[in-house]
Amino acid sequence: MKQLIRLHHPTPPNIYTYSNANTTTYFAPTPSPTPSPTLSPTPTPTSTPSPNVVFADDFESRNFNQWTNTEISSGETASVVRWNFNSGLYSAKFTSNGGANTEDSYVSKTIGESEVYARAYFYVANGLPLADNSDRFYLTELMAGTQYLAGVGIRHNNGVDKWVLYARSGSSWIGPYYVSTSTVAEGQWYCVELHWKQSSSGGVVELFINGALVQQITGLNTGTYGKATSAIFGLSSASGVQNELEIYADSCTISRSYVGP
Repeated sequence: MKQLIRLHHPTPPNIYTYSNANTTTYFAPTPSPTPSPTLSPTPTPTSTPSPNVVFADDFESRNFNQWTNTEISSGETASVVRWNFNSGLYSAKFTSNGGANTEDSYVSKTIGESEVYARAYFYVANGLPLADNSDRFYLTELMAGTQYLAGVGIRHNNGVDKWVLYARSGSSWIGPYYVSTSTVAEGQWYCVELHWKQSSSGGVVELFINGALVQQITGLNTGTYGKATSAIFGLSSASGVQNELEIYADSCTISRSYVGP
């Protein structure tokens, strides 16, 4: 009687076997899915300030610590608040109570520039219209030591509140220069930029509102007092104003070149 010999092949690699008395069955395992790589989010690049920017503050630090000085006369206030901002979450708030002939509530920064652009966004929440002709207050001013060089603000003239620019040529005041092409009112943000250039005969003072050049004075002697040594932002030299004023400022920038909106 012949003997039946069953030849057994080696089990292929990665193959599982199942056997019973009569058969052997081979099973290939289901391959595990290849995991997808985890992608890390691309970091948002940090913007690099222009090399011409001397100083900038959007008040997101929630204080005035970056400024050289805070000037607040009796009855006035200056604070950083989380409402009524132009960008970010915070802005600076300056108020006056209308109780004195001259009132101040502002921040200032020490600089040393022969040409400077001082740009900020301003919002008048309360106090307009002003009551009497020549009632006025200033939002941005430049100084050399204790001497005012130039400034931009709001002044009541012939029954209308107007943007106003003043400057010095030599030691003499020039102005006020009123803006007829741009109105001013409560309840909206304005981009206000003051430009001053030092020169004994070619001095320049300019005012930009919302990016438009609205006033320009050239051929000045702006060299008498030297460089601009400080820039003021806020509510400065409010004169004859009986109303309570409420002013907001945001995105203040001091630069050696035009900033714009």
